[in-house]
Amino acid sequence: MLLNGDISRVCKWSDKTITESFEIRFACGTRGYNFLRKKKGYPFPSIRTQQFYFQGVHFDSGILTERKIACMSEDEKDCGLILDEMSIDQVLSYCNNNKNHFGNITIAGEIGKATHALIFMLVGIHSRWKQVVAYYLTGSSIPQGFLKDTSGNIIRKAEAIGLRVHFETSDCGPNNVRMWNDYGLKHSKGSVLNSCSVQHPVRTQEALEILPDATHVFKSTVQGWVKNHYIYLPDETVTENGLTNNVANISHLQELVAFEKEKELKMASRHQRMWNFPKFLV
Repeated sequence: MLLNGDISRVCKWSDKTITESFEIRFACGTRGYNFLRKKKGYPFPSIRTQQFYFQGVHFDSGILTERKIACMSEDEKDCGLILDEMSIDQVLSYCNNNKNHFGNITIAGEIGKATHALIFMLVGIHSRWKQVVAYYLTGSSIPQGFLKDTSGNIIRKAEAIGLRVHFETSDCGPNNVRMWNDYGLKHSKGSVLNSCSVQHPVRTQEALEILPDATHVFKSTVQGWVKNHYIYLPDETVTENGLTNNVANISHLQELVAFEKEKELKMASRHQRMWNFPKFLV
């Protein structure tokens, strides 16, 4: 790590040191970073110094175009697009850097305070990297066609700088189901969307894979299992796995939770152990 000036009182930190300090902070977290600085005496810039270097960087809502790929290998340029949505507090805040208020919906044509943040992220396939490339503040619903149009715009911009986007994935929320319908992929309450493909918006002779998030598919399946008490498995699943019948009772999951209650290693997740099972099964 390179330092400009004396370690005890640095007049100017080198760009390399600043960059490496952010890498260490992202890896260790703020608490771990401060522990290394204060308790172990590592010559890292303070959090306030890091914030100072970010004061001139704008993170306005929309598509971010500052992505650099010059240092990436050809394999690293194969990637996919992920979109996710999270709830946020309805708060209007003033950004002293941008001289603007933030907290309102940022989708054109929509008004009101935002209740959700919509994030678009590119992720590597051959190597582990990820980069947020767009975000929007939204209400509880998103206008018809917005997700499909924005995804296509991001893919075209990514392909224009040399990246190769092979898939798009999202959870099974209502806004994303509407996007699947915009792609022409039909989804009903009683079925889970299988991995499907549509025409790639840039490399038109190739396909863009549309993938439902496997974790959310599993979570939705288990939630439906808990609510309805039974899952009926397809005949091919029963035959392939040598099962005695095609009915999975919620009591099977309850037995797993009870079996692992006093054990140190558990297969059942913390959320499963906290579920309230139907009284007649307890």
